[in-house]
Amino acid sequence: TYSAFLDFSWQSDPRRIVGAELNFNFGGFSEFGFYNSDSTLFRGKGVGVFRITPASTFKIGVYYLDRVKVKLLPAIGILCRPNPFTKVDIFFPEPKYSHYLSTIGTQDLWWYISGKYGGGSWTIKREDGREDQFDANDIRLLLGFEWGPTERMRAGLRTWHFELGYVGGREIVYRNNPQDNLSLSDAWLVNLGIGY
Repeated sequence: TYSAFLDFSWQSDPRRIVGAELNFNFGGFSEFGFYNSDSTLFRGKGVGVFRITPASTFKIGVYYLDRVKVKLLPAIGILCRPNPFTKVDIFFPEPKYSHYLSTIGTQDLWWYISGKYGGGSWTIKREDGREDQFDANDIRLLLGFEWGPTERMRAGLRTWHFELGYVGGREIVYRNNPQDNLSLSDAWLVNLGIGY
């Protein structure tokens, strides 16, 4: 299966007392050579941000996943910055602990441990010609490194990241043929990403 999408994000100035984090993306998620109306997915998030102390922020909102099994996930938690070198994001569905390691030239390097509800949803055409949509759902525990220019990293915007992760709770869930749903064994992942 393949994914091609446009992603738009906006967040208010993190120094303000009240703000927001918004994200919207849409695109095609399908088997190569097959596309129907279910292949276009619209996903996003809306999170309200409320500073409760100079070092902590309360966040509440919702993630819209547009999957077969889970359409919406609540989002709630607290982001704490006990010092300039540590971030503790006690936040469902994406908790994260990160800590500064070093500055190399103009690039800051941080390490982190995080969790994530992973996977996605795609449309397919089965061998007998039937159209279907399936979710690949999982829970991820990740150890990673992220780096980028100092100012971007302070704003939570990384340029590069590298992750090693353990993936559990893996399942395949079909829209039209639930009798074919599968539970999969746990796995490992390696992820390298570039942002700009």
